[in-house]
Amino acid sequence: MSLISSFVVAMSLLSCLSNYLKKRRRTFSLFPPLKTSKKYNFQTKSEEEVEKVLACTEDVVDGGGGYARVSRGIIFYKYFGVGGVSDELPLVVICHGFMGSSNDVSYLAEVICAMRRVLVFDLIGTNNSVSTHNHLDDAVFYASSLAELLLVLGEDKPIDLIGFSMGGGVTSKFAALYPKSINSLVQIAP
Repeated sequence: MSLISSFVVAMSLLSCLSNYLKKRRRTFSLFPPLKTSKKYNFQTKSEEEVEKVLACTEDVVDGGGGYARVSRGIIFYKYFGVGGVSDELPLVVICHGFMGSSNDVSYLAEVICAMRRVLVFDLIGTNNSVSTHNHLDDAVFYASSLAELLLVLGEDKPIDLIGFSMGGGVTSKFAALYPKSINSLVQIAP
């Protein structure tokens, strides 16, 4: 991974996003509008409560996604660009920012999925993802949870990773801990 290739990937993504927004007659902005109807879940749940959540939420996501069990809880994830998009190119994984959710970066995933498979997910303890352990939420915790999610989903090839806001810190730590798992790293407002 070189700095130039990361820059080229970032510029092409921004160009695609700009064109997409122009077609929809919206002004160009890297930041999505704030939504006030988000559901945040920062509480730790017992194993029994997690099993109830998993039992009630199987196959709830259309188009490829759902809930993955990891050692520290369950992670909500969703794929974009499934089917018809080449599996030969690296998977693009987008990590949302602080107090956010996968919904905050779905607009970017919708643009990229015309060319690539994209995975968005909720960090443990936010929105639809649930923690089963009292833990210190830091970049190492989130990066190792992402590595575990990719392992559970069978994604074993190097990925192109995009981090938005606090997700930039998480993706940087992921790149530092798992350098062979990264093809490129793009950070938006880290």
